[in-house]
Amino acid sequence: MGEALLTACARSEFQIGQMPNQKFTVSRGKENITVASNNKAHYGIVQGFLLEAIWKSTWLTARDIDVLWTFSVNRGEESDSTPILGPKLAGQALTAAIPKWFQYFFRISSTPTEGGDPRHILHLTESSELAGIGHSFGNARYSLDASTKLPTTIEPASLVQALQLIQAGQQEAEENLKKELGL
Repeated sequence: MGEALLTACARSEFQIGQMPNQKFTVSRGKENITVASNNKAHYGIVQGFLLEAIWKSTWLTARDIDVLWTFSVNRGEESDSTPILGPKLAGQALTAAIPKWFQYFFRISSTPTEGGDPRHILHLTESSELAGIGHSFGNARYSLDASTKLPTTIEPASLVQALQLIQAGQQEAEENLKKELGL
């Protein structure tokens, strides 16, 4: 959705934001091809729109309606050459912030195998990626008071299993708290 909105901003007939964007049209006979780029204002506007849509969707979860957002993976670099691996919204500026917007946030990776089905791995926690120099974001909201540690991955990937583990950890944490309080 973010990519489509950015494209619409770039191709718009009117100026969006304070900065004009670069745009030109190449004509050949009856065919016209418009080439356009985005400016910083476009990214801010699209990110703000998507953030508002995400926040608006949370009212559904308060009514016990499951909401599932999916993102493409963003593989890029910060200006200091630090690798980025995380959700792609519109640009890279919000990649690290997106996991906190959701109750649960998991990354699923697919690894091809020779002559067989790919391996699908659900990552429950933040982890090192890209040969240890990058970072993959995650947020399982797992209780720190649970006795049982949450595994870092589930293979094959299963959202049902992930949610069951998190719920079991919450129950453990509640029992531990009751014991500590003598209840």
